[in-house]
Amino acid sequence: LHAIDCGNGALLPLADFPHTGAIAQRHQVDRVPRLLARLVAEVATRQGVLSAGGFADLAEQRTAAKVGGGTPLPYILLLIDLWEGFLTSLGTVDDGALVEQVQFLLREGASAGIHLIVTGDRQLLSGRISTLVDGKLMLRLTERSDYSLANLNPRKLPEEIPPGRAFRSD
Repeated sequence: LHAIDCGNGALLPLADFPHTGAIAQRHQVDRVPRLLARLVAEVATRQGVLSAGGFADLAEQRTAAKVGGGTPLPYILLLIDLWEGFLTSLGTVDDGALVEQVQFLLREGASAGIHLIVTGDRQLLSGRISTLVDGKLMLRLTERSDYSLANLNPRKLPEEIPPGRAFRSD
């Protein structure tokens, strides 16, 4: 588990978990590039392992390892809290290289067992990142028309949406 906290530090307590790697904040301009570069390199390493073993994805490798007695590769999860904060504080570092690395992880990481959970506002629903995200959970929004950005019909949603209720966009 790794995290980039571009919000108010709500992800910092995750550092106490035994399975947590790095928790970086948006003002730590030296740590975020190292973390993303490490994960991009891990995708390349895992792609080599998967292709050498003839596996299409990490799930196949893990199944074969359980049956054959090998070592299954672990899943890796990267949390990015507040995408608009990421863009504001880190989006221009190295001419946008960090944004490109996140986009690479979204595009190539899933088959290698590296998954991302990204939180944010409307900026996640428009632009390039919206096309790279497989599943979207929409919590209550202030503008009902914003649900249409996630291919949800606002007219088909309940008038009153209780706190914590999410709608999945396929």
